[in-house]
Amino acid sequence: MFRRKILSHALRRLFVQLSLPTLRNNYYRFRHRWGYYGKGVRIGKGVDFYGDLKRVFLYDNSEIMDYSKVFIVGPNASITLRENSSIGYFNIVNVHAQFVLGENSMTGPFVSFNDSDHAITKKESIRFSGYSEGVIQVDKDVWIGTGARVLKNVAIGEGAVIGANAVVTKNIPPWSVAVGIPAKVIRMRTDS
Repeated sequence: MFRRKILSHALRRLFVQLSLPTLRNNYYRFRHRWGYYGKGVRIGKGVDFYGDLKRVFLYDNSEIMDYSKVFIVGPNASITLRENSSIGYFNIVNVHAQFVLGENSMTGPFVSFNDSDHAITKKESIRFSGYSEGVIQVDKDVWIGTGARVLKNVAIGEGAVIGANAVVTKNIPPWSVAVGIPAKVIRMRTDS
């Protein structure tokens, strides 16, 4: 009798642990109005969205991992995660214009994307001077390492690798490896 209770309790816990992620994703899919929400999309626990979800496009098998924050701030802002792309744990995506993460691309933990900064004018207080914004375009098959920062008006080419803690301020060519502050290309991925 005692064994049955233990087994029953263990099976219930296993069922709950296996079904919670599915229930969470079904909640996100049907509770909110998305721009697009594909098949197999996974949204981790503690992920927060701020802004209009109609401007968020999550394609098949894309993923936003636990405790990431997504801010859709600008009036025409949009976020697109292409097929099989992944935003890592504790990432921050702050969008005033447009952010695109290409197919099969992924980020490490603690990465941030910010497509705007404060406009600086002589006569106005920083607080009231508005924003300067630009697009962030990450092409397919890109890896962005832990703690990297990607700023506005940046395109990261296909197959590029961004090193840990790099700050990307300029375009990165395809198939390159870039590291440092600011990020500089140190070699091509095609080099053996």
